[in-house]
Amino acid sequence: MIAKNKIEDRTFTDFNRLFSQKTVISIYGASGTGKSTLSMQIIGSFLTHLEPYEDCCVWFQASEAFPKKRLDQMFKKNPRKLEYLTKNIFIIPPGHPCNSYSDQANSINKIVKKSSILPYNLRFIVIDNISHHLRYEIMKAEGFREYSTVVNLFFSDQLLPLIMFCQREDIKLIIIHEVSYNPALDKISPFLDKLYSRIKCLNIFLSKDFRGRESKMTVECEDFTCDFKYELLDTGLKFI
Repeated sequence: MIAKNKIEDRTFTDFNRLFSQKTVISIYGASGTGKSTLSMQIIGSFLTHLEPYEDCCVWFQASEAFPKKRLDQMFKKNPRKLEYLTKNIFIIPPGHPCNSYSDQANSINKIVKKSSILPYNLRFIVIDNISHHLRYEIMKAEGFREYSTVVNLFFSDQLLPLIMFCQREDIKLIIIHEVSYNPALDKISPFLDKLYSRIKCLNIFLSKDFRGRESKMTVECEDFTCDFKYELLDTGLKFI
């Protein structure tokens, strides 16, 4: 069981052990459960855990704008950390999220082929979120064959090359997903769950009790599973 302490301590006592085993961290949950916030806490904790601060992150605005206000709220009590994170979280594409599925594909391709200039001390890439444009691209497919083509090309041309790039460069890849409800299993899963099941990753599922303030995080990594409760505050996830 993960000890109920601060997110910084939790990140480095338990998450670090799990992260060291996996290149990909998959975060999913319904809207409002704190997916982007958790990603920001993880990034902020890792980049500012040890001095001197040296590492950096690329935050890929696939469909969601970078949560700058949330970053400010989370680290406002530590101006030095906030200044470092503001200068060392690089936003791609700059200005606004990707406008389309093809725009997302081109941006990922630039990262993989290093067509864009990447920092030498890059340790994390966050994609927020990877499902949105793909979902709409799939909706345009006519028939199962075209659907399969879209999904398979996404895996072979975008996702797999990006994962292999991160493995080569020793970069942790955090992927934020939209979710789908599976009535047969009566459960919420990442959009295209079967596709992502091909990847051995650390899965973090966030669920919310809409009748109260408490929410639950489920962490899964092969034979390891852990559940614990949290509250989503302006300053981030507070574990209870």
